[in-house]
Amino acid sequence: MGKSSKIISKINLFRRRTLLMILILLGTIQLEFVRPLKEIEKLCEKGIIQDKIIVQSGFTKYNSKYFEIIPFIEPDILNQLIEDAELVISHAGTGSVVGALKKQKKVIAVARYVELTEHVDNHQLDLLEEFEKKGYLIPWYKDDNVIELFTMANNFKPNPYLSQKEHILKYLENYILSI
Repeated sequence: MGKSSKIISKINLFRRRTLLMILILLGTIQLEFVRPLKEIEKLCEKGIIQDKIIVQSGFTKYNSKYFEIIPFIEPDILNQLIEDAELVISHAGTGSVVGALKKQKKVIAVARYVELTEHVDNHQLDLLEEFEKKGYLIPWYKDDNVIELFTMANNFKPNPYLSQKEHILKYLENYILSI
């Protein structure tokens, strides 16, 4: 059995135990971001993923018989979808990623790349790399094998998200007082 076959078998074994709702968050920047949808749709076509998939697509136009695609979702409904999801696949935007991490969700985060015309700069890579180091999420870099990412997600236990908000506020307060 080849490496891909073993990985697919692990995913199928996991699926027999639990049916998932996968939530995909593409963000709301006015640039298309179809790359993750195309990769995940390939897995659906092969029968590797058979779970319910809801996509918050923002300005990305995409048609799929495998996804329920909603361009924009009201915050209270989005919070409930995050709560209900077993897995969140998100663009590496701070708001989407942190929102899922605060709810202790497994997150696969994918950066938008400027060279693929998905964003205006590569700042999302910074978040991806930093949060990977802290064990908060599974990073999805542009050349990664998507089947391997889903396999990793099966047993991934994210470290609890620790906000740096208080640290930053204290720093700003001290700075202002020193002026």
